[in-house]
Amino acid sequence: MFEKMDEQLLDAMCDRLKPVLYTEKSYIVREEDPVDEMLFIMRGKVSTMTTNGGRTGFFNSMFLKAGDFCGEELLTWALDPNSSSNLPISTRTVETISEVEAFALTADDLKFVASQFRRLHSKQLQHAFRQGLIISIMLISSFSSLIMHHYNIWNRARQ
Repeated sequence: MFEKMDEQLLDAMCDRLKPVLYTEKSYIVREEDPVDEMLFIMRGKVSTMTTNGGRTGFFNSMFLKAGDFCGEELLTWALDPNSSSNLPISTRTVETISEVEAFALTADDLKFVASQFRRLHSKQLQHAFRQGLIISIMLISSFSSLIMHHYNIWNRARQ
């Protein structure tokens, strides 16, 4: 779907990314707290874990690294024209294992970009929204790859 965005809108989205740095053993978000940003990891490693809302005996964890992202709950929230102003709730705790360099897209910025996209491509978006979470994950993966590509170019130029 990012292919259908015009270049100006995609640039606006990239312009809203904010560089962030987390120190080792920092909590990015805790399970059942509001998700206020999507994070695109450029360097470092994080651990994500869930107890599925505190369910007895349930525990699941995984690791994220450069090229991965978290906070994808925001994408579904931002794309839904009927979503409330309440931020979505995190289903996982995300903690850094090492120092993490990333780009963040805040809830407000994501909502703004989604509203512009919706305005320009309402029919395609309505169809995609019916497709559900699969489309959302594809969008995030495409955008994450794009960010990683630009980060690598910037990093090479910086050296």
